[in-house]
Amino acid sequence: MRLRYKVRYFQEDDWWLAEVPDIAGGQMTQGETLEEARHMASDLVTTMLLVRIDAGEELDPPTEGRLPSGWEWVYPDARIEVAMMVRSERQKAGLTMQQAAARMGVKFATYQRWEDPEKCNATISTLERVARAFGRVLEVRFKRTA
Repeated sequence: MRLRYKVRYFQEDDWWLAEVPDIAGGQMTQGETLEEARHMASDLVTTMLLVRIDAGEELDPPTEGRLPSGWEWVYPDARIEVAMMVRSERQKAGLTMQQAAARMGVKFATYQRWEDPEKCNATISTLERVARAFGRVLEVRFKRTA
């Protein structure tokens, strides 16, 4: 399941505000339109997660349950989750990054990028290769957000 956080949007004067109470003690952002506020909320969540990752903190498990009325889910940039999945599979296999790179026949720097949430640019074929190296099968799907 994807990392997600609840967000509430409301209009104040000429701005749309986005309240994200469950990240970094509660944060807010804004946009001139509702769509811009949605984009800014996703960017806020992504930024706050990157700060936690850079600090070496563990990420919380995905939020479960139903949303209260008037709230929506906001998701971070998918690169964070892809990088964390790659890292998690390597760690479950008991390998160092150097060993994982060797197993896949790629340079260490290339593999290292796949685990870096800010630099991860893995293609579908790359993710298939990673999955095979760890005895997995890649599954890609679209899911309703509500």
